[in-house]
Amino acid sequence: MNRNQEKTQKIFNSRESAALLNIKESTLRKYVLLLEDAGYKFHKNELGHRGYYENDIVSLKKLLEIKEFPEMTLKRSASAVMSWVQGDDLSEAEIYDNIFSYTRHNASYNELHKEIQDFKKRHEAYNHTLMERMEKQEKVLNEIHEKIGKLIKEQ
Repeated sequence: MNRNQEKTQKIFNSRESAALLNIKESTLRKYVLLLEDAGYKFHKNELGHRGYYENDIVSLKKLLEIKEFPEMTLKRSASAVMSWVQGDDLSEAEIYDNIFSYTRHNASYNELHKEIQDFKKRHEAYNHTLMERMEKQEKVLNEIHEKIGKLIKEQ
């Protein structure tokens, strides 16, 4: 954005920006720092306080959208936003294609995860069955102990 455009745009403070994005100010700060680490430049006044232009709000909204994709970390989401902002010859559709491609490449991971979850369910069912059997054995042993106790008292 050039200087003339900056002068004509409203600058939003953190509270206003967080409200526009429907997030907490602390979450806004976290996302801003993440984008800054990825190379994004936010406006700062002479005291170092950030101000947010409309395009910054749009970029933050994009981060909020992208981070919702399965297996997208915040760091990867910030990198995707930077690619989009810098116009690295990637259209928005291409960015989403890259995200989906990443997800497809993890299909084997997803299958393995499903197998582990299935195993876990079978293991839990087996443990439940074992616990039931142990409780029955304990009940039988208690009954035997009671009978032995009664026999000893009778003698």
